[in-house]
Formats: sequence, structure tokens, C-alpha cells
Amino acid sequence: MKQTIVAAAAAVAFMGGSALAADLPAKAPYYKAPQGGYFNWTGCYVGGNVGAESARGKFTTDVGSGSHLSLQTNRDRVSAAGTGSDRDTGLIGGGQVGCNFQREYFTLGVEGDFSGLGADPSIRGTGVLTTADPFTITNTVKNDWLATVRGRAGLTVDRSFIYATGGAAFSRFHYSQVYTDTLSGPTTGAFDGSKTKTGWVIGAGWEYAFTHNWSVKAEYLHVSFSNLGANGRIFAAGSGNSNVTSGTVREHMDIVRVGLNYRFGGFYY
Repeated sequence: MKQTIVAAAAAVAFMGGSALAADLPAKAPYYKAPQGGYFNWTGCYVGGNVGAESARGKFTTDVGSGSHLSLQTNRDRVSAAGTGSDRDTGLIGGGQVGCNFQREYFTLGVEGDFSGLGADPSIRGTGVLTTADPFTITNTVKNDWLATVRGRAGLTVDRSFIYATGGAAFSRFHYSQVYTDTLSGPTTGAFDGSKTKTGWVIGAGWEYAFTHNWSVKAEYLHVSFSNLGANGRIFAAGSGNSNVTSGTVREHMDIVRVGLNYRFGGFYY
């Protein structure tokens, strides 16, 4: 009799447990995993990049009063010829380091990069003074290097990371101006201003991990800097007359590049 009661109780417990398990909600899927587990973007990395840079320089020139270009009309003509904008395209390449932290589908990161670049926007203006003497004025801006420190934030689906990025940009500028005319004999003027400037950068990109540790990326960045100014003097060797000149340049860059990263501690879980 006792054995019958125990067997009946066990049967009831088993049936009740099965019914309770059936009523429990199923665990929500994380996302479809590749064979071997779930890919995780958390970790630090180092890599390199190469691409194209399109830089636009906006130049302004102002010729002050003086004994060489004594007429305001001539000063206005030279100032107008030395004012304008130009866009130049060149190669860009360098390296980057960064770290990511993934939380489910969302990933945050920080990245720093340093690049050499080859674009140098330049304008060359020509004209004729009221005395019928021709003149030429040339403005050029060149960057020795570009560095950025940016945050990255976006969505990750297994091996793909789609992100927005933004932060601070730094670059070493060289801004130069050269002037010549034939009034009162050979006349020349020049200045060369150099400075490290701070600006801002925004952009977006896509990164894909093709192994646990290696990934490739494609990225667009827009970089902007404030004005850089410089001063010089126009000097006529024959007469000794001169004028003070000043100029400014403002530069924007659009960058498209691809990169390769090696991530330390890449893993599935």
C-alpha cells in the first residue's frame, strides 16, 4: 500500500513540474550566433589606415596703408586678388589605437589616430595696378600632420559594427603668401605663419571582424579648423617704399579611408 502511495505522489509531482515548465516564458534570443558562440567587440586594438583627403582653404588678404601702394584703389585690387578659396585632393595615411566596450547590441569606444596628408589648397591672383604695372599674389596652406581623438558609438550585430564618431582634431598648419609687382622696380612681399591648431571632427563608419582578432573598416570624417592669421610686408627694393599686409586662412577637410585593425583578446562567449 505504501509503495502505491509513493508511486502515485511521484507521478503527480512529475506531471505538475512538466506543466509548470511549459507555462514559463522562453528566454529571449540574444542574436543568432555563428558556430562556436557569440562574437564580442569588447577589447583594445591597433591598426593602420589609408585613403583620400579633400581639403578646402578659404583665404582673405588685406593690404594696409603705406608708401608703396599709396592709392586705396591699388590696395583694394591686391586684396581682392588675394581673397578666395581652393579645394585640393591628396592621399592620407596613418595609424590608430582604440578600445571598445560592448553591451548587448550597443558598443561604445574611443579612438585616437595620427596621419600624414598631402593636400595643399592654393589660390593665385593676378591683376594690374592703376599705373599699368602687373602684380601677382599667391596664398597656400599645407598641413604637416593630422591627429584626432574621437568617441565611437553604434550598433553591433555579431561581426558588424556600424557607428557614428566625433571629437577633437589637431593639425600643424603652414600658411604662406607671396606677392610681386613691377612698380618702382622689383617689389616683393611674403609671410609664412606656422601653428598647431585645434578643431573638431565628426563622421561615421562600418567595421567588420573577419576573424576573432582582425577587422576591416571604411570611414568618412569631416574636419574643421578656425582661422589662422599671419602678417607680412610688401617692399619695393628700388624706392624703399612698403605696405603692411595681413591674411587669414580657414580650412575644412573631408576624408574617406579604409583601415585594418588587430584587436587584442578577441573572443566568442
